[in-house]
Amino acid sequence: NRIGNEAFSYCSRLTSVNIPNSVTEIGEYAFYYCSSLTSVTIPNSLTTIGKLAFSACTSLLEIVVENGNPNYSSENGVLFNIDKTELITCPVGKEGEYLIPASVNRIGNEAFYYCSRLTSVSIPNSVTTIGNSAFYCCSNLTSVTIPNSVTTIGELAFCFCKSLTSVTIPNSVTEIVNSAFRDCISLTSVSIPNSVIKIGNSAFAKCSSLTSVSIPNSVTTIGNSAFEGCSSLDSVS
Repeated sequence: NRIGNEAFSYCSRLTSVNIPNSVTEIGEYAFYYCSSLTSVTIPNSLTTIGKLAFSACTSLLEIVVENGNPNYSSENGVLFNIDKTELITCPVGKEGEYLIPASVNRIGNEAFYYCSRLTSVSIPNSVTTIGNSAFYCCSNLTSVTIPNSVTTIGELAFCFCKSLTSVTIPNSVTEIVNSAFRDCISLTSVSIPNSVIKIGNSAFAKCSSLTSVSIPNSVTTIGNSAFEGCSSLDSVS
């Protein structure tokens, strides 16, 4: 009734998997780096999916949830909770642009982790929280608009988004947390609103294309290494 942690980890030739209705839990990293897996169907018996269960499945195009599952649902191959208020996992193989449904108010931890083929994600005004590592290493993501409804951006949320050129942080956000935009090497500009009180440790570290930063009067704390390795930075206000 349980697929254990890392049970199929690095099974790179596995192309399909049949999860029976007896299974109630999939452990952490259970299918990590099953790089030939294209589709997964979640049975209606499943109640728990562990952290990064389908991470680095570079060919995975869809996660399908059977009707009748009490905890999960899916739409266009993306995994949600049952009422679609939380986006849990976008399959790593998804390409191009993606529009998050208007029912979503939380983008979960690691939701778009290593979705390196996505170029654009549209976040609706219903979203209030972007989880930790939500867009970690979305290396081809060039455009993200964060709406004013968002109050929380998690640690490492946009870390290693190497193609992201500009970010506008809404005035609903009070803290830019640790490593939120670290290693965004194409980031040339960032707008920090007057609502921000704290800039966390390594928040913009190694943003090597960043040329100028304007820090508003509202900021009282700038964390360790916040702008470390910003080798093009020649103006700070």
